[in-house]
Amino acid sequence: MIQKNLMVTLETEDFKNMMLKYHFRKEDFASLQSLSCMLVPLLRAKAYYVWKEKGVVISYERYAVVFLTLGDGPDALQEIYLSRNCLSEAYMVECIALELLTKAYEEFVKIMQQETGMWAVKIDFLGDTYPIEILPKLYQEFGQMDISYNEKLVLSPGKSVVFLLPVSEKKAEYPCDICKNCGNQDCLFRQKDLKEERKDKTEKLMHLYYGDGKGKTTAAIGLAIRAAGTGKRVLFTQFMKGSRTGELEELQRIGNITVLRSEKQFPFYHDMTPEQKREQTDIHNQMLDMIFTAIRKGEYDLIVLDEITYPYQWKLIDERKLQEMVLAAKGVAELVCTGRSPDTFFLGQADYVSEMKCVRHPFEKGIRAREGIEY
Repeated sequence: MIQKNLMVTLETEDFKNMMLKYHFRKEDFASLQSLSCMLVPLLRAKAYYVWKEKGVVISYERYAVVFLTLGDGPDALQEIYLSRNCLSEAYMVECIALELLTKAYEEFVKIMQQETGMWAVKIDFLGDTYPIEILPKLYQEFGQMDISYNEKLVLSPGKSVVFLLPVSEKKAEYPCDICKNCGNQDCLFRQKDLKEERKDKTEKLMHLYYGDGKGKTTAAIGLAIRAAGTGKRVLFTQFMKGSRTGELEELQRIGNITVLRSEKQFPFYHDMTPEQKREQTDIHNQMLDMIFTAIRKGEYDLIVLDEITYPYQWKLIDERKLQEMVLAAKGVAELVCTGRSPDTFFLGQADYVSEMKCVRHPFEKGIRAREGIEY
């Protein structure tokens, strides 16, 4: 048995990704960083492994059986918060530890490649290709470790994993058959390929127009008309709006612009009943499905999501599906999002970020919205 001590930590970019991955609020960012600073000194990240040749149970020619742990520090810190009924902090510790665990086995794979000259084919966790029930058989090879398991085959410390690491002398183009069609962009083995893919997709970018000033929708309409004028196919979608507005009359006359919106006008959010909120959420999700389908088929060159930050902020849309749709659109179509107070997700994904700031507005003098100007 060979033991390796691992050094793992999280960078600013990792915290930004966690905000999206675990659906944290933007105000949680500082707490995540603070808890990480508390947790990292408690880590005792280690990997125990043995090299094996092809056997009866395992079909790989050469592979390492790896037990990896962060130590009992994360469990102890989490238990402190649970004992105080601080559930949010306990959950954050859990998420941070999971990300650190991912960093740990990625670090281990790099060490193996540097020390042996062998390339990892894939990381095969027990419970995927091979059943968790072979854990006792694998464990017998190791003797005494910092890691143990109970009668239900649950590892202790809790932030521990066991996996098989098949290796090859030659680096494969793809580590396994499913990689070419895999949608997991966080997969360790696809990172290089994804970077190459993104180089070819830089011409399709994301715009964000936000702020309390006038001009967000106007800017999006201008860009839509410009794109249409060069022959691009445009999908102009509006959320939260149901009443007729002047721009729609003209947009719908342009042959290669398609307008998608609800025909039903709802009250302002704070005046809506629970039933109206549910109805509008259903409408938004139906629109989302239609946009997602159009993206998958590559039907449009530019897609405008007008007022999209509002349903996201007020939970009047499937947030997860919206995030997936935005990520799917990148590289497929130019994407334009508008709204007042964008979540960190929109700010993080956008390539163009323009803030419309209100310095003066006639509404302050009691002048209401005027036809042909504001609508």
